Amino acid sequence: MAKKALLIGVNEYKVGLAGLSSPIKNVEALREILQDNEYEVEPLLDPSAQKMRTKIERFFQNVVKRDDLAILFFSGHGITDERGALYFAAHDTEKVEGKLTQSTSVSARDIQSWVQDSRCRHKVIILDCCFSGAFPTGMQYLGNQSIDFVNQLLGSLNEEVETRSPYQSLGSSGKEIATKPPDQFPSNDHSDYGGKGIVIYPC
Repeated sequence: MAKKALLIGVNEYKVGLAGLSSPIKNVEALREILQDNEYEVEPLLDPSAQKMRTKIERFFQNVVKRDDLAILFFSGHGITDERGALYFAAHDTEKVEGKLTQSTSVSARDIQSWVQDSRCRHKVIILDCCFSGAFPTGMQYLGNQSIDFVNQLLGSLNEEVETRSPYQSLGSSGKEIATKPPDQFPSNDHSDYGGKGIVIYPC
């Protein structure tokens, strides 16, 4: 079994979105942790939406194999539309007059589809963005297969977490655990579960 990770960080934006200072630093920090644990890591920094979309799709469809452990990490802007659907902002994402140009971003629904269609049985998605709790419902969660990994990762980050649920959250205000599945998170505010914070989805 190989251990593989695609780590995406977006600091720089063009139209209607403020730049960020931490995503690329987060990618570098996580890359170091994962490489120390014998992961094959590919960082993707400030990509265009098309490049980001292609890399994620190919990662789940071509790069990872059936018995691999696959990690997708995204750090950057998360944006929801009027219906609450989640999109991930890339370097060239546009938000005009407060409204997202959806074709310039990466839809969480597309990622959901690629994850579900992947032959890889052990997948973990880590989101460090606003509205991280709005990741699409309908995922076929197989959390027990990945709980050991989640605890190991959090342990590497010097967090002592009691596992109560496969849905783990590190809130922006400190260490927290989500005790309900993501489809019950509020997706229209900036609470730790629905808004800012790190949410880990074993799937």
